[in-house]
Amino acid sequence: MYAQNVSLVWIVVCLGGVLTVWAWIRLGSRVRGTTLEDVRIWQAVAGLAAMAAAIVHARHAAEDHAEIVRFFAAGALFCPNMALLGAKRPQHRAWHLVVATLWLIIALPACEAAWLGDGRSWQTGAVRGGFLWVLVALELLNRVGTGAELAGIAMAVAEVLLLGTFLPGWGGAHDGWGPPVALLAVAVQQWECWRTARMPSAPVNLNSAWRAFKRRFGFLWALRVWVRINAACQTENWPVVLGWSGFCDERGAPVDPARVLAPQQYQALCQTFVNLVRRFESAELVEQLRRGASTAD
Repeated sequence: MYAQNVSLVWIVVCLGGVLTVWAWIRLGSRVRGTTLEDVRIWQAVAGLAAMAAAIVHARHAAEDHAEIVRFFAAGALFCPNMALLGAKRPQHRAWHLVVATLWLIIALPACEAAWLGDGRSWQTGAVRGGFLWVLVALELLNRVGTGAELAGIAMAVAEVLLLGTFLPGWGGAHDGWGPPVALLAVAVQQWECWRTARMPSAPVNLNSAWRAFKRRFGFLWALRVWVRINAACQTENWPVVLGWSGFCDERGAPVDPARVLAPQQYQALCQTFVNLVRRFESAELVEQLRRGASTAD
């Protein structure tokens, strides 16, 4: 029975590792030219960290060493979402330092335990543990209503499984399957990121571009664009507003802005949208939006 359990753990680890790597490779073509390329770097870090924790667990390393690796890996899982919060040109490159600093802050207890190396038990404390819960909640919040909720749920599950009893109020003891299952959850998150990162199909219009932006860049950036677009519509007295699912008229019925706005108004709306998303999206998508605005009758 013991040998069967060990074999099953290794099967799960290998399956999770292959799925994670393959999803990450496929994601590259869909985020090319966008600031999500920088987020993808941290997704690789998170995937490798989850694989390391699962492999250490499968090899039945000493419990104190396994805890340190697991905690380091859990800190890495918060990095992709934090990178997404800074995925705006031109600060997206410098934001890597912020993400790395967050990882270091989270991992400080594990760093201390690794440095001392005396096998003593260690805990995160109530304040740091509460901060970890906030980061888990932020993982979920930034995917709410975007069409990519599964990515947030999967990563939050992986974070909780790796942190285990280091999270205040988390009841049961570590069940022995946390790292392998967490790796599978990371694989699900990577595949969901690949699925939701697809470009809007041609011809690109404002509604499809808006929905794609939500999926790709999360709730917080979408909220900012949503507020700015509606402020422009109100200021210019255009007969459309941007609902969370797309543009609609003053009665709330879904509409295509190209059909209800005058050509000059539609071009102005497109330009407003382009000015907001050009710091995130690829030049190809921006050019398609501009081309669609210029050909409006």
